[in-house]
Amino acid sequence: MRRTALSLGAFAAAALALPATAAATDYCVLPASSCTAPHTYPATGAGVQSALDAAGAANDSDKVFLGAARYTSPTTSGFAYVHLSAPVELIGAGTGATTLAAPQTSIQSLNFSSTASAIVRDMTIDLPYKTSGGFPTALRVLGATARNVAVVTDPTAPANTYGANAVELAGGTFLDGSVTLPTVGSFAAIGTNGPGNTVRNSTLTAKLPVNINADNATLSGLRITAGPTDDAVAIRAVGVTLADSTIFQPGPPPAVATYTGNGVDAAITLDHDTIVGDDAPGSSGLYAGATAPNGKSASITMRNSILTRVTTALVRGVAVGGGASNITTSYSDYPPTSATFGSGGSGAVSEGAGNINSNPAFVNASADFRLTAGSPAIDVGDPTGLLGGEPNVDLLGLPRIVNGTGNAGCVLRSDMGAFEFPAKPTAHAALVGTATAEAPASFTGAGSTEPYAKPLTFAWAFDDGGAATGATPQHVFATAGPHAATLTVTGPCGHADTTVASFAVGPKSPTTAPPPPPAADKTPPVISHLVGSPSRFKAVGAKTAAKRGTVLRFSLTEAATVKLAIVREVKGHKVGGKCRSRGHGPRCTITKTVTTLAAAGARGANAVAFTGRVRGRALPAGTYRVVATATDASGNRTTHSVKTRIAVLRG
Repeated sequence: MRRTALSLGAFAAAALALPATAAATDYCVLPASSCTAPHTYPATGAGVQSALDAAGAANDSDKVFLGAARYTSPTTSGFAYVHLSAPVELIGAGTGATTLAAPQTSIQSLNFSSTASAIVRDMTIDLPYKTSGGFPTALRVLGATARNVAVVTDPTAPANTYGANAVELAGGTFLDGSVTLPTVGSFAAIGTNGPGNTVRNSTLTAKLPVNINADNATLSGLRITAGPTDDAVAIRAVGVTLADSTIFQPGPPPAVATYTGNGVDAAITLDHDTIVGDDAPGSSGLYAGATAPNGKSASITMRNSILTRVTTALVRGVAVGGGASNITTSYSDYPPTSATFGSGGSGAVSEGAGNINSNPAFVNASADFRLTAGSPAIDVGDPTGLLGGEPNVDLLGLPRIVNGTGNAGCVLRSDMGAFEFPAKPTAHAALVGTATAEAPASFTGAGSTEPYAKPLTFAWAFDDGGAATGATPQHVFATAGPHAATLTVTGPCGHADTTVASFAVGPKSPTTAPPPPPAADKTPPVISHLVGSPSRFKAVGAKTAAKRGTVLRFSLTEAATVKLAIVREVKGHKVGGKCRSRGHGPRCTITKTVTTLAAAGARGANAVAFTGRVRGRALPAGTYRVVATATDASGNRTTHSVKTRIAVLRG
């Protein structure tokens, strides 16, 4: 599937004998129309090539603008710009708007060969196809840069077609783009045909997404999805790094593999990558294959990474006459499974410090590989920091080394995998209700959150120079009109977030005299309709069911505290002018208060239960009088007590 289209020597020769430098010029291919005459070309493939030729002949830094149209090359050689000393900028109207294509059986759609300052950007490029023989390429970038370019297959291509590296680099750079190809067939997304390439911040989907055959390739910020019959990343070169990327590898093939079959050493360093399989039987994660009898070595170094959902994590391939096959790991989360195939050769699996074997706790185990709070992969990366040249941001562009757990030491260590857990809190500020001048306005930061639900500190700054702390402060604004409150929330390890709440302060409320105090209450409550229901009852015993006792019912004209005195009545005789329980004389009645019940009475009907027991003892059988009085909240007392009689029967 590999072939060399244009050697670096031929590339250099093609750029010789250029005309003298002239002033930079803008060229337009219709429907782009911002250029001056005579620098506008028809909306055809021939028009595009004519504009590129004119820019190259001018030997300066020109720009060629393409409109929102589909341009098809007039020849099977595709569009070409090959000029070392004329770094043109080829600008489309955006991916999905501008498309470059080539006829069926073409070898390529665009050959873009210039210096690092030459850029092709903001367009879609179709991968042409052949139904037999040959391996066409969509975009060749030699020495130049492609930015925001989307590469797709020709929409008219049959299912069974041939293709090579859809994007082929030789000292080139592919940034902020995408390659979307079938995951079956013979397609690779990114390949190399010369050393010193960079691929960054891009999405690659293909049978074989990354196919590196030249040294010193720097890959970072990639979202890689492979097919079920080929590797996600295949390396036949040295000096290759892949950082801050996700790799999804379905099926049995290894996700990352190094091979020596081309007669070269092969080595890749993986750092802060998340590699996920689909639990396919016989699947593997990393494969170092020194299986050719040529003495060349294959190696993989993995650090700060996550490798999950594979049968065998680390696999070595060896052969008699082959070189060393080495896999080295540190500070990574993967299952402790390894295997060696073949015999002979040398090398080993070397598992260094900091490795763990845990469920990484993704947001979604099959689709979203960000870490959730509490993941064992948080803050356990290599404490020595990042690799030289490694980006200091993760796959989402968030800071790479932050403290994510708010532990007591707040030690800064990176997380394992492509995503750093966002330890930063989120601030939320709001005015409560409305605000008026010269009156306290209330604010709340209650909607602020911290990823681990750790305590937050709140610092408020008001646009009139005032300040406050706490989650729910108050502040007085002297003037009406638009105002703002700035809230900064800070987590336990110093991570902070700031938000601004804007609002209007209304005019000062008019001053009004306080209402007069209510007139003093001098009306006493009236209690009436006092009865015992039933009036004759047995006292509740210690082991007696509740159907004993009585309920004292009465009515009140207003809410009041009610006292119900239970007074015993015993027949006696007057002896010496006093009523006594014994003796001879005229009949009389002896009264004695045995207990007083207190109740908070409401206006209207009321009921108070009485068991017939006092201080744990049942009252003796006999007749009792109930005397009720009431006192309201103003201290007014009933002028007349209300009485009724009850009788306690023998138990």
